[in-house]
Amino acid sequence: MFDTQDLRGLILARKSVRTYSGRPLTDEQIWQIKSFINNPDNRKGIFGSVRFELLENKKDTVFGAYGDIIGAPYYIAVITQNNKEALLDAGYTFERVVLYAESIGLSTCWLAATSFNRNEAELKVGLNEGEIIAAISPIGEKAEKQSDVEILDRLKLKSDSRLEFDTLFADAQSGGKIKDSATREIFQMVRMAPSALNNQPWRVVIDEGVAHFYVIRKFFLHLKYDFQMLDLGAAVYHYCTSANKYNCFQHNPHSKNDLEYVISVK
Repeated sequence: MFDTQDLRGLILARKSVRTYSGRPLTDEQIWQIKSFINNPDNRKGIFGSVRFELLENKKDTVFGAYGDIIGAPYYIAVITQNNKEALLDAGYTFERVVLYAESIGLSTCWLAATSFNRNEAELKVGLNEGEIIAAISPIGEKAEKQSDVEILDRLKLKSDSRLEFDTLFADAQSGGKIKDSATREIFQMVRMAPSALNNQPWRVVIDEGVAHFYVIRKFFLHLKYDFQMLDLGAAVYHYCTSANKYNCFQHNPHSKNDLEYVISVK
């Protein structure tokens, strides 16, 4: 779908947008999005498949005051089962959709946890047994000027900054910093992955070419699903596509760190 250079350009260019122009999507844009999200290959994650729905945003009943979203004509929902593997798939595949939207000139903003009116979204989507809405994103043309609320939100969340590279990634063989420049470039793409409250909860240890992903539990909310797996799924997607490695598996390497193991990629 994307070649590596295109993908890296999209990752670096994309920013979460909360203020939209209010203009509706064109028929061509709707066709492009629906064709993409209904393609079985694009619904396929690490362990299984998810489903997506493109829905009109009528009277801001889904966003309301929850996510401070203004003027978005549509939103996309990612729907899956409520377990760790399925939520990893949701994060992995939703980031694919978000970057596709960027490639056709449309803006997005990940919303999960309590950042949208979940009851309203569920009524519009229509869930099958065992399904949840893992996340949604507005989709549309960004406004020429950010709202004051969006400017404050970006400052509060430090949206344009990331944790230090060597805080997030380590080399098991050297016991410290990753020195290889090509590997550092790949992990720089992982560093740019989106995450709830910009917490970047992933930590990755590279060991003889295998990347082991862990999660830092920085905060907990009284929710019925593990939304931090969405963050990990998006980070794994950035790694797989940037490194052109897709052999994902779960086999805890029993490293001596105290982190919670999630998944490995070879």
